Amino acid sequence: MWPRAFTSAPATGFSRKTMAKTVRLEVPIKGMDCAQCAHHVEKAIAQLPGVAAVEVFLAAEKAVVHGDPQQLDLVAIRQAVAAAGYLVPEMPEAPTSRERVPRHFTVLLAAVFALVLLVVVAGEWLGLFGKLNAAVPFPLGLALVLVGGYPVFR
Repeated sequence: MWPRAFTSAPATGFSRKTMAKTVRLEVPIKGMDCAQCAHHVEKAIAQLPGVAAVEVFLAAEKAVVHGDPQQLDLVAIRQAVAAAGYLVPEMPEAPTSRERVPRHFTVLLAAVFALVLLVVVAGEWLGLFGKLNAAVPFPLGLALVLVGGYPVFR
């Protein structure tokens, strides 16, 4: 049996049947500067047919639209946002495998540097490398941080 919170859901207009037929769209929006801007965008999208709920996130510069998949139209949403004075940029295409290769390469390269650094530090702990540790770890550690942290630093 459903918990008590779920039994009151049909009274609020939501049911399992209608929720299963809704779709969630995330729409990027550029040009919003304040909460009032987000409110204007929210009102513009909420008036479109098929829209059940709209949430506009100012900091994330996006709107999350819930509604009927048969009636929701991205072109209509784009036009409504443009009529409110804001911009919906073109949707980015799915990343291709060619774009993923550099990321995997970066992770692999960082792992190799980390392994070499581990060997150098462990060798020092075991007394295998002596003075080699004084010259190698800093440049190697710096390379590890720069290569592995490049996606974060840019």
